[in-house]
Amino acid sequence: MINLERTEMTREGVAFIAMPYGIKSVEGSTPVDFDELYDNVYVAAIKRCGMTAIRADRIWGSDQGILQVVWRGIQTAEVVIVDCSTRSIDIGLELGLALTLGKRLIVVAQRIEDIPTDLRGHLRPVFYKTEGLGVAALLSGLERELETVRAETHIEKKPVPMPTITGEAKPGRVFAVQPDNAIVVTEGEEELLLLRPVNVTYVKHVTDMTRMFKPGDRLSGAIATDDSGKRYYTLLAGKQNPWPTIENDYPAGRVLSGPVTNVVEGKGAWVPVFRDVNGHLPANEVQRAGLRRGQEVEVEIAYVDVDARLIGLHLRGGSSVGVLPSQVPSRGERMHGWVVKSVPEKGFVLLQLEGYEKGRPAILHISHMLPDLAEDLRNGKVQVDEEVFVEISQVCRRDNGQWHVELRELPEPRAELAA
Repeated sequence: MINLERTEMTREGVAFIAMPYGIKSVEGSTPVDFDELYDNVYVAAIKRCGMTAIRADRIWGSDQGILQVVWRGIQTAEVVIVDCSTRSIDIGLELGLALTLGKRLIVVAQRIEDIPTDLRGHLRPVFYKTEGLGVAALLSGLERELETVRAETHIEKKPVPMPTITGEAKPGRVFAVQPDNAIVVTEGEEELLLLRPVNVTYVKHVTDMTRMFKPGDRLSGAIATDDSGKRYYTLLAGKQNPWPTIENDYPAGRVLSGPVTNVVEGKGAWVPVFRDVNGHLPANEVQRAGLRRGQEVEVEIAYVDVDARLIGLHLRGGSSVGVLPSQVPSRGERMHGWVVKSVPEKGFVLLQLEGYEKGRPAILHISHMLPDLAEDLRNGKVQVDEEVFVEISQVCRRDNGQWHVELRELPEPRAELAA
């Protein structure tokens, strides 16, 4: 069975051709030698554009099934060329795989009837004939289309494997618990290990462990090891982490619909987004719309906060912000900020932003600093009230209604010279 998880990155300059093999009859035309067409036309046009042609049956030495070879070829291709002339089911599948990944696509056919009905009008096929000057026209048409699609701005779906935590299954019981962690004692060896909120569930953001656990609770978890070799306790062993997929497939602005799964007065409502993960609608929108449990709604993704495991939603046509616009900065806005706290051991500083309410600092991580400030932070030399020029890179709303603002440092804007 073919594994459709994306595992390969796109390689620039590779063109994958999905087409019939050998001599095939085409309705309304004489039989066509597609292998000859591949060698003399497809490969020639691709080489003229400085690219490399690949076709699944020409990939030798693979012990994988043909479908897995096709899938790998489509993943690695910068451009996928699909010849639909014989209305082959296999080629239709390859076309579907390329569309699923959002690949740069060139569709070729001898007649409009060869194009799948649902796609007519959504593609710009290159039509060709094998008689007379038709082959020469196909050669020049392919070359032109290759140059065009490669010049277009394009974003395709990236590899987003869903990682799992591995560990040694070991029952345990809660020895002690506080809001930000629990101490678990394992059975048999009586080892004390830390269970943190991020290792409890992928479904939601755990803000208070005491609301989920109490001393003496029995747990069916596992012992895992972090990158530094430190052992910890987890309830997520063997479970796939959905958040890389959510971050990739559910960008801000994506629209979806679904039933309201829960409504809590003063806190908002929740709507399914991906598997067991729900998105949150703010309380003011829920109250204004009079939402109730089970009601079908159309919502738009406002933000995805992977670290906090939160998906913010707003109703289509509604407002996602329950405060005045002047109280919350906008993504892409540029301004000065002043350091109110430096935390070198964790790699960030907090800034008070120019023109915004005091007491609501934004965070600037070392990974988003220019080299000089990053070096000063590592050496503990960043001073309170130090001025930094920044851009708002992310604005998201926490479950408690508070706003979380992330920044990136920019070079100071150059003053205009007097004439």
